[in-house]
This record gives sequence, C-alpha cells and structure tokens, in this order.
Amino acid sequence: MNSNTENNMSVQKKVKIAIKSTLFDIEQTDELESTNIYKISDLHKPNPEGQSIRCITDGLLRIDDNRIEIEYDEQEEAGFGQTKTMFCLDTHNPGLVTLARTGDSKSCLVFNSDARRQLCSYALAEGSLSFTVVTREINNSVSADGGKLSLDYELEFNGEKLERNITDIHFMVKA
Repeated sequence: MNSNTENNMSVQKKVKIAIKSTLFDIEQTDELESTNIYKISDLHKPNPEGQSIRCITDGLLRIDDNRIEIEYDEQEEAGFGQTKTMFCLDTHNPGLVTLARTGDSKSCLVFNSDARRQLCSYALAEGSLSFTVVTREINNSVSADGGKLSLDYELEFNGEKLERNITDIHFMVKA
C-alpha cells in the first residue's frame, strides 16, 4: 500500500471516554476553586458555586484525512434522552471544535479560538433556540492514540451571559 492510499484511509477505534463538566453561574466565574460535585439530576438546578457532572462511557474515534470525530451516546440521566454526541476536530486547526447532538436533543455548538463568538442553535419541541458560544480557551491534544480535549466557554442569550462551562474530556483507545 503506498503512502497516498494510507493517508486517505479512514481509521475507526473503540475508545473509553471520561468527561467532567462544571457549570458556573456567570456571576461566579472568578470563583473556580469549587469542588462541589452534584448528581446528574441536579445539573439544571441553579447553584452559584458551580455544579459538576462526571461520566465514563464508551464511544468511537474516527480519523479521516484532516478530521477526527469522537462519537458516543449520552447517558439518559444527563437529561438528553436518547442522544448521540459527536465532537469534530480539525487536525490542522486544533483551536476549532464542533459539538453536534442528534436524537432526542439536537444542538450544534462551535468552539473557535480564533473567532471566539459563534452563533449556535439548540432544537426544542417548541422550535429552535439561537444563542452565542463565547470560547475562552481550547486545549486539544486528541490524536489517533486518544488524548484530551478541554473547553472553557460561556453561553449568551440575547446578549446576556448565562453561564460558564469548563469541560475536560479524556479519550483512551481500548485494546
């Protein structure tokens, strides 16, 4: 097989995914030392000290020419119902990440370290909701061997900051 053919091959691997996501009331963004951990069912209850959820799940890592995709099924307890989540990463631009959800919960979020403000959408039964994702920081070390993706961002609705989210996702290739 020549190297040109190898570069165009799609690779798929099973991965173990560990996620920790902490939501902060936007007024409390300077108080990031919180270590409070809440059950997933408490995720949508307001708490100015921050709320964290952690989960471990199985997923797939797919690699094509310039793109890495990580896909997994959301846990029903997280409030997404039967939803598939996919992170799409550009191998030439590690500061660009797209998160797409399909199924019972539909959304598309774009995180971009160069163009920090991105208009995004979330589908509700009543219709679609548009909001702005403001990317504060992206650390992306995902490769064919696994890695880590860290996202620090704020959500705005109608120009008003609602919350800050810091998410760390570790991807480990299964043997």
